[in-house]
Amino acid sequence: MDTLPDITDGRTMVPVRAISETIGYEVRYDPQRRSIHIVKDQVQLTLYVGQTVLEVKNDSGEQIKTMDVSPYIKNDRTYVPVRFFTEEFGLDVEWDGNTRSVILRDPHTE
Repeated sequence: MDTLPDITDGRTMVPVRAISETIGYEVRYDPQRRSIHIVKDQVQLTLYVGQTVLEVKNDSGEQIKTMDVSPYIKNDRTYVPVRFFTEEFGLDVEWDGNTRSVILRDPHTE
């Protein structure tokens, strides 16, 4: 990851492209709509900079969800809340306060 995570309002925020591509998702940014599209197989997530709305499309249909903090741009990188975001991908998220680290685990590979 070329940019470090950021802590904002008690939330760990990470660059969306770095975390998404690490777990195999394709990321596209639409600067006109300020939207981020994250796609893998039958799953598509759409987030909007400055908004808490998250659109989820998968083989079960479409859902609109609300995050407790909105994505933002800092140093030309779009940041998203790591816990909410990775849980949408089915990953387990843990916080290690001693090392100030976020630990992501795929429960399907353990």
